[in-house]
Amino acid sequence: MLRNYIIIALRLLVKNKVFSLINILGLSTGIACCILITLYIQDEFNYEKGFSEREKIFRINTTFVKDGVAETTGNASPPIAPGLAQVLPEIETFTRVMKPLNTEINIVRYKDNSFFEKKAFLVDSTFLDVFPYQLIEGNAATALDAPSTALISQKLSEKIFGKRSPLDELIIINSGTAADTFRVTGVVAPSEFPSHVDADIYMSMNSNGWGQWVLNQTTWANNNIVGSYIKLQEPETYKNVEAKLPGFVEMHAGNELRQSGRNKILKLQPLDEVRLYSDIRTDASSDTNSSSITYIYIIGTIGIFILLLACINFMNLTTAKSAQRAGEVGIRKSMGAFRNNLIRQFLGESLVIVAFALVLAFLMVVFALPFFNEIMQKHLAFTGNNLPFIISATLFIAATTGLLAGSYPAFFLSSLKPTSVLKGKSLSSDGSQWLRKGLVVFQFVITITLISSIVIIQQQLKYVQTKSLGFTTDQVVMIPMRTAQASGQYTTLKSAFEALEGVGIVSATSSIPSTPLSRDWGVYKEGSSNDQSVTHDIISVDAEYFNALNIDLIAGRDFIVGQDNLPNDTINPIKIIVNEASLKEFDIPLDKAVGSRIFFEPGSERYELSIIGVVNDFHQFSLHRKIRPMLFMLSGNRDYFPYMAVTIEMKSFQQTQAKMKALWDERINDAPFESIFLNENIKTLYAAEKRTSTLLTISTTIALIISCLGLYGLSVYVAERKTKEIGIRKVVGASVQSIVTMLSKEYIRLIVISFVISVPLGYYAMNKWLEGFAYKISPGITVFLISGMIAFLIAWLTISFESIRAASKNPVDTFRVN
Repeated sequence: MLRNYIIIALRLLVKNKVFSLINILGLSTGIACCILITLYIQDEFNYEKGFSEREKIFRINTTFVKDGVAETTGNASPPIAPGLAQVLPEIETFTRVMKPLNTEINIVRYKDNSFFEKKAFLVDSTFLDVFPYQLIEGNAATALDAPSTALISQKLSEKIFGKRSPLDELIIINSGTAADTFRVTGVVAPSEFPSHVDADIYMSMNSNGWGQWVLNQTTWANNNIVGSYIKLQEPETYKNVEAKLPGFVEMHAGNELRQSGRNKILKLQPLDEVRLYSDIRTDASSDTNSSSITYIYIIGTIGIFILLLACINFMNLTTAKSAQRAGEVGIRKSMGAFRNNLIRQFLGESLVIVAFALVLAFLMVVFALPFFNEIMQKHLAFTGNNLPFIISATLFIAATTGLLAGSYPAFFLSSLKPTSVLKGKSLSSDGSQWLRKGLVVFQFVITITLISSIVIIQQQLKYVQTKSLGFTTDQVVMIPMRTAQASGQYTTLKSAFEALEGVGIVSATSSIPSTPLSRDWGVYKEGSSNDQSVTHDIISVDAEYFNALNIDLIAGRDFIVGQDNLPNDTINPIKIIVNEASLKEFDIPLDKAVGSRIFFEPGSERYELSIIGVVNDFHQFSLHRKIRPMLFMLSGNRDYFPYMAVTIEMKSFQQTQAKMKALWDERINDAPFESIFLNENIKTLYAAEKRTSTLLTISTTIALIISCLGLYGLSVYVAERKTKEIGIRKVVGASVQSIVTMLSKEYIRLIVISFVISVPLGYYAMNKWLEGFAYKISPGITVFLISGMIAFLIAWLTISFESIRAASKNPVDTFRVN
C-alpha cells in the first residue's frame, strides 16, 4: 500500500511540474528556516547546562528604588556574597565574578609577545566550586588559591604557548592601569554548552589592582559592580534565603541607604534564568552579545510564520487542483474505497512531497549556516551534542508540516460524493474557495506586517544614527591608554601630538560616549539633605574635552589645569561642570547655576562641589536611555585617563596617524597604538537592532517570495481553468488588459483586505518594539501605505505575469485544449 502511495505521488509530481516545484521550493524554504531557528533557540536554552548541580546556583541581583523609580542590576556590593555565606547555613559556597572596570580589552604579555583579550574575569578561589569547568591541566581544587594565579582557556593557551604546557608559566596581564604578573595554574577545557561566565582568562581575586580593591570593600550600600553567586545546599530553600535578605540589608546598610533616600532590594535569580530572563542590558559578567526570552519569542514566531506560509501554499494549490482529481475520487469510491483509505493516500502523498522538501531544506541549511552565524553572532554547527535533537526536531517539523499541509486537501477530497463528481458537478461553489481566499489573506497579513515592521525599524535606525547627539563625532579619534605606562605618558603625549600638523585639540576622558560608566554619585543641593540626593553619572575629563567634542558650554567656563583643584585635594570646594539635566533636577535656573554648591556625602564624609560651568545635554549613552544628570570633574590623577580624545584633519589622517604612532612607540612599549573613530564606536550601541533589522529583512523577503509563489501557482490554476472563457472573450473583442484585470481582480481585492487587517497589527507590534527607546520616531500611516504598495505591486506583477501570458494566447489554440 505504501509503495502505491509513493508511486502515485511521484507520478503527480512529474505531471504537475510547476505546482510540484512551487510546493517543494516553498516547503523546503520554510523547513530550512525552522531548522536554523531551532539551532539558534536550542543554543540559547543550552546556556549553563554544562554545570552539574546548576539548579543550586543563584545570582544575587540588586534593585535600587528612589522616588518610586526602580533600577535593577545583575551585580551586588563586594561583601554581600561572602557575608551571606558566612551566616546562612543554607549556602554551601559562593563566588564573585568581576570584569575589570573601564577595561574593554586586556593586554596579555608573555616574553616579547602581546595579545589582546576581551573576555577576562576576576574570580574568587571558590569559582570552580560553583562553576565546575573541566581542566585539561591543573588541579581544580587549588588552582585559584594562591595570589596572582590564573586559569586560561585552551584556545588562549594554544595561541600563546602552542602545544607546550603553560603550567607555572608567568604572564603579565594589564587590565587598564592595573597590571600584575600571574602564574598559570590551569587550562580550561572547551565546554559543550555555553555560559554567561565563559572567558579566556580567570584571574584570582587575591591579586593586585582591582582584585585587591574588591577584597578591601566593606560597604553593603554602594559599589554594586560584582557579579555575586551563591550555591545552596538544597535548591528549594532559595525562597527562604531570599526572605532573609531584607534583614541583612537593613543590618549592614540600613542607615546609609536612608541617608541617601534609597531602598535596596536583593533578589536571587536561578542560574538557568540569567541568560534569557534578566531584562538587564549589561552587568559585570556579561558582554554586549546578550539575549532575552522576548527575542526568542520573536525569532521563533518568524520561523513559525514562514513555515505556515509554505503550508498555506501547499493547501491552496492542492485544493485548487482538487477538481482534476475529483473524478479519481469518484471512481475509487464507487468501486468500494473507504474514506479512510483516501485520507491515508492523500496524507501519504503530502508526506512524500515533504520528504523531497526535507532533503532540499538540509542542503539550504548547510549553505546558509555561515551567513546565519554572521548575522546572529553565533557559532552554530551540527555536532554530536545537538544532532540527535536537531534530527528529532526536524522530523517532527516535517511530519507536522506534511500532516498540516495535506490535512485539508485530504479531508476535502475524501469527502466528495461519487454521484456528484461523476455527474460533472462543479466544485467551485464549495467552501474550498473561501478557505483559499482566507489563506491568501492570512499570508499577506503576515507579509505586509513584516514589511511595515522592517520599514519602521530602518527608519528608527536611521533616526538614531542621524539624530544630533549634542556633540561632534566626525574627525574625533579616541586613543585607548590601556596600561599604567600609557596613562603615565599622557601629558607628554598630549604636548607631542599637539605639535603635529593636522592635529587640533588633544584632551582625555575616563569614558568616551557610547561606553559604560563605572561611577555615579548621589549629590544634593545646598539647603537639602543626603536623603534628597539625585544620582549623577560621574566622568573625569581633562581641559578642552568639551571643545574637542564640540559640546556647548552654555554657562560659566571650562576647567583650567593648575588653577582648579583636583578631587583628591584637601581644599574644598571641588570645581565641577554639570549638564542641563542636573539643573532641572535641582530646579536651579541657568543664570544662577555658576557658583551654586552641591554636596556629596558618602558615609561620614562630606564633600562640597562648586559649579563653574554648565554644558548642554548630550547623549553619553544610546537613545534607549533618557539623558540623565551628569557631573564632570578633573581627574584626581592627571596621568590616569583611559582614553585620549584627538581632533584630526581627515584629509591628512593617514600621515598624521603614522606620526602619532611613531611618537607613541618611542614612549610606550607595553601597549600597541590604537585609534578608534568616535562615530564608528557609537554605531556599536545599536548592534542588536542592526541584527534584528537584517534578520527581519531576510525573513520578510522569504515570506514575500513564498506568498508570491503561492499567488503565482493560483494564477496558473485560474488561467488553466478559464482557458476557454479567455478564448471566447478574445473572439468577441476583449482586450488583453480587460482579461488581465478579470483574472487578477479577485486576488488584488484579497490583498487590499490583508492591508486593512495588517495596519493595526503592525502598528501595535512596532509601538511595543519602540518602547525600548527613550527617543524614537512616531510611525504614521505613510509607513503602512508604503508597505501595502510594495506588497501590492509585487503581488500584481506575480499575478499579471501568468495572466498576460494566458490572455495573449491565440484563441484558435485555446479552443484546441481538451
